[in-house]
Amino acid sequence: MENLILNVNDLNQYLPALKSVEEMNYDGKHWPGGLFWGRAIDGLRLLPDNKIDLIISKPFSYNNEGKIPSVDFEDQEIWIRESQRSLNEFGALIVITPFELTFEYQRIIQKYFKNHGRINFTLEFDESRLPWNQPSFDLLVYSKGSSLTTNPLETNNESKKSLNAQIKDLINIITHKRSVVVDPFVHQGDIAKISHDLERKFIGFEEDKNKLLMVMKKLNEGDTIND
Repeated sequence: MENLILNVNDLNQYLPALKSVEEMNYDGKHWPGGLFWGRAIDGLRLLPDNKIDLIISKPFSYNNEGKIPSVDFEDQEIWIRESQRSLNEFGALIVITPFELTFEYQRIIQKYFKNHGRINFTLEFDESRLPWNQPSFDLLVYSKGSSLTTNPLETNNESKKSLNAQIKDLINIITHKRSVVVDPFVHQGDIAKISHDLERKFIGFEEDKNKLLMVMKKLNEGDTIND
């Protein structure tokens, strides 16, 4: 998505289609799928109780210097608690986090969910973008109920797959076609793209309007996702 540029025609096309989280409305029968502009917590609070199949997200972002800004874990606990409320009894929460934040996320998530494992990734990045050459990420898998899936999950190991390939596999294992997948922090839209390709009903929130417009263009033009 880095190569995509929003021009005047893009703004004329996508701005009228941009919806805020306040416009998201579940009538009890039909899901308001799509991308919504607004804070994650505001969007999650509008989701009904015990209805969502999977919440999966990268709740962190990098600043212009390629560093992770200070994380307020009190705010993080709020959206995690709202996730627990909105997931159904067989629902799952998957959090992708840099290794150095794993312990804090585990400490909070385990208050509300049952742990199903951790998958570690070492990803290649351009040193001009990040302060280290091979950052390490963890993919944390949790369930709301005692049973996550009848299929075995390969966790507690170092994955040889790309991060997005592993995300695709987990979405396939945990959910089925037309399941409702929510990403509270859309960022570059990789999870939105994977969910769309797998024919899941997707709901995503992003408070950065420019990022959201870029993701809308990315999905509309069928752009590939980066591993």
